[in-house]
Amino acid sequence: MASDLKWSTGFGWGSVGFLVLGFAVALLTSGLTRRAGFLVGALALVFMLTQYRKWNGSPWRQVHFRALLAYSRIAGVHQANAQAQGRPFDLQAACSELGLLLCGPEKRANVDAMIDALSKEQGAYLVRLFERHVSVISPTLQQADRSAMADRLRGVTLGPQLVIANVLENTHGPVEVTRYTLALLSGEAH
Repeated sequence: MASDLKWSTGFGWGSVGFLVLGFAVALLTSGLTRRAGFLVGALALVFMLTQYRKWNGSPWRQVHFRALLAYSRIAGVHQANAQAQGRPFDLQAACSELGLLLCGPEKRANVDAMIDALSKEQGAYLVRLFERHVSVISPTLQQADRSAMADRLRGVTLGPQLVIANVLENTHGPVEVTRYTLALLSGEAH
């Protein structure tokens, strides 16, 4: 599991170590070594600030990166259990566990309904929201580009991104899901 630091800021203790080490070397040495230490510290600081912004910027960023971090752990545990029991990986169970983590265990009935609906709708869920709200976010987007994007979204299958999108819709509204969808399409949400 990721550290609390990684969970809240987007960077881990390794980055903090490079920052401290780089600036310590810069303070305690001279010449080329001092410059190298300062460079390492400065690069670590830039990385940390970039990661913090990436993880804590818009609402979709606050949910997406943390959810994928949690999902990687969930999927790893599910995969190991599936191999140990000689059965295939259960994507629906892993997505359900992610939904429970994001929504809370007291919302099991809602999460079960969400997973059932998403497994039926698949990418059509994102297409519906995208087509309704993309003009709010990107009014200059050409119709041909919109159609091509919608076609790509139709191919999306059940996975953590659909769960994240549904949680975003329930907590921040459909326009934020459309922002998230555009980020998925552009590779910004990876």
